Amino acid sequence: MPVGQVLMVVTDNFVYLHSPKSGGTFVTEMLLAVASRVNGFSAINLTDLKHSGVRSIPDKYRHLQVVMNRRNIFSHYVSRYNYRWWTSEKRARKTLDVDRVKADYPLFPELSFSEYLRFVNHWPYRSNFSNKIQSRLEEREIGYNTWEFVRLTQQNPMATLRTFDNIPAGQLREQYSDIRFLRTELLNEDLVALLVESGIAGQELAFILENKAIIPRPGERLSIEAWLGYLSSRVPRKFTAPAQERVARKATCWLEYYSAADLEFISCRDRFYFTLFPEMQPVHTGETSD
Repeated sequence: MPVGQVLMVVTDNFVYLHSPKSGGTFVTEMLLAVASRVNGFSAINLTDLKHSGVRSIPDKYRHLQVVMNRRNIFSHYVSRYNYRWWTSEKRARKTLDVDRVKADYPLFPELSFSEYLRFVNHWPYRSNFSNKIQSRLEEREIGYNTWEFVRLTQQNPMATLRTFDNIPAGQLREQYSDIRFLRTELLNEDLVALLVESGIAGQELAFILENKAIIPRPGERLSIEAWLGYLSSRVPRKFTAPAQERVARKATCWLEYYSAADLEFISCRDRFYFTLFPEMQPVHTGETSD
């Protein structure tokens, strides 16, 4: 993780955990903006921690509520695909067994979306994981987005991933009852609701509803190609449209990437996530891609 990257923001009422590719930059900047505008509300960045997620919350803040974003997992994969981190040779060599990947995907780093889903969810390609963790994740058929989510939200991620299939759904959801989730597709509204509950007057937060999603500057991305690909995948947020319409538009956007086989693959790999958030189960049109 780059030095200086924001891992969490601490306020008087909650700790916000920054989860990658889910609107974390927007929430971070809005929280800092509120702190600069509203007397009695403070927000500080914590960076350069050993880990990210709940494990890294300093003891003096552990009494505060934990808040993080919750993104539609299918949309999340699309965002990661368009980010194209693996096209940076330096980063690819640092995290992947590139020769092994190329043996399976001769055109690598060029990957179709379906190929990307299989590639990113195949743990033996990862050179930055121990053989033990690789084998456990692959044996359990754990999805990449599930790993990232559990890594951020559990004190002992591997223990959770080893046993969750045997835990009743209600009990699993109870483990997450203390975490407040902000929906990425309704991030402005959910953030305002959280801050109102923290005692800030709604009229002081109107600017949040008027702000669009924050896209990192080109220099913060891996390459011009990755930057352009990411921009092409964005759906501009229309704040004059009803919230339900924005959600429907985003859902249509990610669905265009998936075949029925892709949806089935992710539904299996990321079953932890769908057990926790059953409303995110996909409804496919029945069409398949070539």
